[in-house]
Amino acid sequence: VLLVVTEAALAQASAVIALLDDERQKPTLTPEQVEAVVSSTRALNQAAIMLHRQLLGVEAALRVIEPLRAIAGIVQAAARQVLQLRPPLVKRTVASETNLRLLAHQWYCDHTRASEIFRLNPTLRNPQAINVGEVLRAYAR
Repeated sequence: VLLVVTEAALAQASAVIALLDDERQKPTLTPEQVEAVVSSTRALNQAAIMLHRQLLGVEAALRVIEPLRAIAGIVQAAARQVLQLRPPLVKRTVASETNLRLLAHQWYCDHTRASEIFRLNPTLRNPQAINVGEVLRAYAR
């Protein structure tokens, strides 16, 4: 079990680092999704560390615990970089009835960013009919 949990933690950390590298090039995840992926990795890493401590003792487990901590730090730093590349999220109020493409054009002068607004607002029911006064999340710029 110890080996399986440790291998799973390392494999997940490796996959998340690759995902975060891709996110730097072309963002596809919301900040909450990035946070969820990193939190999952952190939890699995922590489980491996706790299991090593319980089964082997702190001193004997240090040669495995320290690299796991370092990997967790690398994942955290990569996620922080991905999140800092993006402008901050703000809540904006829709001024007039519109659709998502027109709204993206109004807010960003770029209708192709409609998918970005849709991705940031997963509870949006109908992207073709957005009501006046609806508050949506969007990037500041």
